[in-house]
Amino acid sequence: MKKGSGMPIICGVYKLYWDTCPSFYIGASYKINHRFARHKADLERGDHANKEMANLYLLNGHPKLEVIELCERNTLLERESFFITQNIDNEFMCNSIFVDITAILLYFKFFQLLTPV
Repeated sequence: MKKGSGMPIICGVYKLYWDTCPSFYIGASYKINHRFARHKADLERGDHANKEMANLYLLNGHPKLEVIELCERNTLLERESFFITQNIDNEFMCNSIFVDITAILLYFKFFQLLTPV
C-alpha cells in the first residue's frame, strides 16, 4: 500500500458490472482502486466519457468492481485487449470498441518503434 493513500496499489484488468443488469465494462489501470473512484466520481457528476455507462448509472446506480487479472504495468494494454477481444461479440459489454482498439493499436505501434529490429 502506498504510504498515506489509504488505497492499495493494484495493477491489472478490471470489470465494472451491475447486479441489476447484465451489462459490464472492461478496463485496465496501474491503480485500479483510484481508477474505480474516478469512474464513480465522473458518473456522479454526469461527466463520464462512456455514455452507455452514464445511462446505466442513472438506471442502476454505481457499478461494482471485480479485478479480473493482476499484471505488470508494462502488460496492461495487452491484457486489457485480450479480455476485450474475448468479449467482442457480447452485446452486454459497454466498452467503446473504437476508442479501445485505437488505444491498443497506438500502444503496439509505440512499442514497435522502441523494439530494435
